[in-house]
Amino acid sequence: MREGTKMVVVLSLVGGLSGASLAGVYRFALPLIEKNQRLELKRAIFEVLPQSVKYRKIEKRGEVIYEGLDKEKNLVGYAIMGKGPGYQGEIKLILGVAPDLKEIKGIEVIEMVETPGLGARIDSPEFKEKFRGLFASPKVVLGRRGKREGEVEALTGATISSRSVVRIVNEALKRLWKALKEGNENQ
Repeated sequence: MREGTKMVVVLSLVGGLSGASLAGVYRFALPLIEKNQRLELKRAIFEVLPQSVKYRKIEKRGEVIYEGLDKEKNLVGYAIMGKGPGYQGEIKLILGVAPDLKEIKGIEVIEMVETPGLGARIDSPEFKEKFRGLFASPKVVLGRRGKREGEVEALTGATISSRSVVRIVNEALKRLWKALKEGNENQ
């Protein structure tokens, strides 16, 4: 057998075995990954709707919405997922809103790949706390001091990431308002 043919055969075998082992690991790990994602979502819902002790998933107008409920099964707020581009990649977060849809109860970053030490601070308690109790209507805006109603102060050195989070929050709010308003009109 010629040297070139041997090389192709050996590389094909190594490539095939590597691909098969990666597929096997993926098939083994996928259920664990999905379980961890469900647990993270549950934790995040209770984080953005702190008064809730349970939640239920509803779907209105194609939007998945989580209703947070207290011990007496009273509605304490709504949670909805949001995602969009950040500085280095996609940012996924969950937003909690009061039942009247006027006050933000909190945000929780589910996934992001922003710059460590700069944009990654969007996941810090200090930044997320800026959204808690914020007036949500007509929209959240990014400001320098965060003193006006509905204004969030940008993170120093991470304006793009801060702007991305505000945009994602506003888009999620818009989708939530539309789904609940139109969902109630159709009932």
